Amino acid sequence: MMDWILKMLKKLLEVKPEPIKEIEPVITPEPIKEIETVIEPEAMKTYKEIKRNSPNSSRTMTPQGIILHHTAGSYAGSVAWCLNPTAKVSYHCIVNTNGERTVLVPDNVRAWHAGVSTFNGKSSCNNFMLGVSVSGNTNAREITEDETNSVAEWCVRKMKAYNFGIDSITTHRHVSAGRKIDVDERAEKKIKDKIVELLKK
Repeated sequence: MMDWILKMLKKLLEVKPEPIKEIEPVITPEPIKEIETVIEPEAMKTYKEIKRNSPNSSRTMTPQGIILHHTAGSYAGSVAWCLNPTAKVSYHCIVNTNGERTVLVPDNVRAWHAGVSTFNGKSSCNNFMLGVSVSGNTNAREITEDETNSVAEWCVRKMKAYNFGIDSITTHRHVSAGRKIDVDERAEKKIKDKIVELLKK
């Protein structure tokens, strides 16, 4: 009996205890914070502006609105033509497809751009309206983004300087109906939409 007890004790002493497993702590990850992306509005380009003096102008006037035109010719050719005294035509400003502007007649001087014309019941629009023109034929092509931005920027400056609204911006097509076709409806809409956008800033 004693032998049996000793054998059992010996077996018990030979049994090795299982190693204690380390319990890994459960780490709950922090929720990922959403990063707000702030999109800054794209800044308007600054367009180069050249000043020239067209001989095709006469007497002073106070601007009460703007007529949008196209020249039907190239930018350089149109500027050169307006500097030629035999042309008997001028605009206050001509805008190139890249947005560059040539100012040909001061705001308070009458340019020769509208001819026989009527706006809001008043005839001879040259006496009270500024004239700004893009080059080429807007019925044959769409004006570029730079043209749109540059013309709109120029118009907004005049609107603020002389205190008139967008309802005083019109087209040669409108003031000389049946005689002139510039600018086309696409160009008119693009320019006026951009003016509205700039006035909100």
